[in-house]
Amino acid sequence: MKNIKILLLIIIVFLLFSPLEGCKRPVQQEQNNTPNIQKQPPNKFQPIIIKTTKNLADQKDKYTKVISLKEKYGYGMLNYLSGYENIITVIAYPYENTLPGKIHEEGVIPGGCLLVYDIDKDELLRVIKPEEGFVDIYPSLIDKDWIVWGEIDEDESDTNFRIYAINRNTQEEKVVLERKRGHDEKFIEGENIPTGTKWRIPLRYFDLKGDNLYYEITIYEDKAVFPKANMQGVYRTISSSIYELNLKTLVEKRLIHWKNPYEGISDFDINNDYLAFSITGRDYEKGTSYSNVFIYSFKNGKITQFTDDFISESPRLTPDNWIIYQRWNPNELLLTQHEVSQGYMFHIVMEPINRNKPPLYIAWDDWSPTCRGVSPSGRFITFEGPPKLFDRNTNMLIEYRGGCDTFTSENIIVSENSIGIPKDMYRGPVEWINVTYVDKLLEVLHGEENKP
Repeated sequence: MKNIKILLLIIIVFLLFSPLEGCKRPVQQEQNNTPNIQKQPPNKFQPIIIKTTKNLADQKDKYTKVISLKEKYGYGMLNYLSGYENIITVIAYPYENTLPGKIHEEGVIPGGCLLVYDIDKDELLRVIKPEEGFVDIYPSLIDKDWIVWGEIDEDESDTNFRIYAINRNTQEEKVVLERKRGHDEKFIEGENIPTGTKWRIPLRYFDLKGDNLYYEITIYEDKAVFPKANMQGVYRTISSSIYELNLKTLVEKRLIHWKNPYEGISDFDINNDYLAFSITGRDYEKGTSYSNVFIYSFKNGKITQFTDDFISESPRLTPDNWIIYQRWNPNELLLTQHEVSQGYMFHIVMEPINRNKPPLYIAWDDWSPTCRGVSPSGRFITFEGPPKLFDRNTNMLIEYRGGCDTFTSENIIVSENSIGIPKDMYRGPVEWINVTYVDKLLEVLHGEENKP
């Protein structure tokens, strides 16, 4: 089985240079193929620049607990951690299968499974392994009422998959979504695919909110075309869609249906009021890629184009309807290769969706920031590159020791990585879960502020 993180990174890069589109499913309510899109007026306020207030990374022992899943249970290569309060889910592999010589020639790592783990008790509650015919687990999601995971085969560009859900209150387990290659009638109905055209369907983006599972489905042609002479072939998109699936009733509703042969949905996020997503495309005449952020309203079903600068992507939403997104530096193409390798390519913009307040610009010199998590109240935001915590109550940006961070509660941040692990303890594929306690981190911060 392939390393899922690397494979999804490849797929995202693929999107930038040959953007895809998603599919149509038999749904209760259908959106128009060409959405009626309005533009959001620009923010007229001067931005507020946010810079790092304090670096507390070297005091990690005061606010972080490290759990090794290898020492107690023999697991390593941790991916896609999700959590609710003290319970987390994480995709993992037997540690010995991740070492050199154990990985198959085609990149397959055997033994992938989903772990359900109690970080308070340091106890493994459940191990879920793929059914026969599947080789890997993706995604991994948990909230108050549900655990959701998927089982996939070895072909990430044209995936057989089966998505399961467990009701945490009743312990009922059921299949909520499934795809078998060669039986795609419900995926392609109404897409007007030319006769003789073959297609592929990768599996990429998911989110969980209450009783609803949100997911993106893409269908693209399985035949390369050449937009310009002397150019590598690309795979055109048939359509790109985001669906809402009620896990109790299994009623589906397509929210976004994007049809452009050289564009596709590259990321999305949700809160109670909105779904924010980015559309990535490629201009083959100019030889450039582009990305803009759009917002779908759950209240009225309308889509608003939030940015039109062609350099914005990866939106995240807060509970109080602020939006956070990455924006590539306009002169990114002028950077030297060294600057690109050091990550000086984009910064973060954070602003209210109605743009009635000044936007916040968050950037730092050592690496380009990426938004990784929003706390349940929306007060705290985590960024990676290196890890930093932004406190919206104080506008303080604190560097701490973390990684690809996920909030499980207002006070707990978890990450699956080896950042901050002493070199004499680090032994190869990631086996560590870092648990950061926000209240303890703030105690350390206040102690630093009160020093004479």
